[in-house]
Amino acid sequence: DHGEEEAEEGVVKLTPDQIKASGIGVVAVGRGGGASTRLAGRVEPAIGGRAAIASTVTGRVERVLVAPGTAVKSNQPLVIVVSGEAATFKAAATAAAAEAEAIRLAYGRDKSLVEQGVVARQELEASRARSLAADAAASAARAQVAASGSPDSSGRVTISSPVAGLVGNVQVTPGGVVSAGTLVAEVSNPDMN
Repeated sequence: DHGEEEAEEGVVKLTPDQIKASGIGVVAVGRGGGASTRLAGRVEPAIGGRAAIASTVTGRVERVLVAPGTAVKSNQPLVIVVSGEAATFKAAATAAAAEAEAIRLAYGRDKSLVEQGVVARQELEASRARSLAADAAASAARAQVAASGSPDSSGRVTISSPVAGLVGNVQVTPGGVVSAGTLVAEVSNPDMN
């Protein structure tokens, strides 16, 4: 026996202090206007809940990995495109990195030769400038590869979804040709409408 009355199911009793602390207000029931308003509109995904995914390169669609209605995770592959342009970017980046390394090694040798008094300091400064320029060219080539979707050496680019959700529309088919910027698929998250 605890001496308290059994609370009615679904009823939560609050003290006046609890009511005040929770910000609950009590108002008297009044008569409403009884009117209703109809509004026209449409349901759309919120910003960040939808993505229109485009090809980053011009090329041939090798594989389509999803169909409309497929649930995808963020960064899940949707389409694979093979691009000669992307293969060229990848090869140029590899060559630029190799050239930068060769020039960096030459700069290191020139540094050693200047310390030995064999090479003039102005030659070292020119060698350093060539090394910095080669590093910048290699960095730019790497950025171009990243911007084109990080292709492999064969020019294959995997186009992935930046958001999780459902694939709504697939705009490409295997064997088709896409240009850079062409819409590949749309993905939206129905929980973010």
